[in-house]
Amino acid sequence: MTTIRITALLALLSIFATFPVAAQDKPRHDRFWWAFGLGGGWNAINVNFEPTTKQWQFDFDGPRGASAYFRLGGTVNQHVLFGGEAFVFWREGQSGQDLERVNVNAVALIYPGA
Repeated sequence: MTTIRITALLALLSIFATFPVAAQDKPRHDRFWWAFGLGGGWNAINVNFEPTTKQWQFDFDGPRGASAYFRLGGTVNQHVLFGGEAFVFWREGQSGQDLERVNVNAVALIYPGA
């Protein structure tokens, strides 16, 4: 019986405690904007399950790598943003030679409902 009461109370609270939060407001785009990110990982990860010992084995012997992302631009109006972005990838190559790749893009972000 207490489980039913608790469930009913939580249901009522979830109905009456709803209110708009900042993330639900319309987006406001002003002047200059930017974003960035960093990441890393392995090109090949081998995952094995050993049934006799009931243990997972992870093998990270593949080439390691890293990545970076950067985007910046300006606001034309509340519906259109223009800018550029760059992706940079690094990876260990064969024979100790590192591989690098850079992508540079122009971007137009369109928000029709803003």
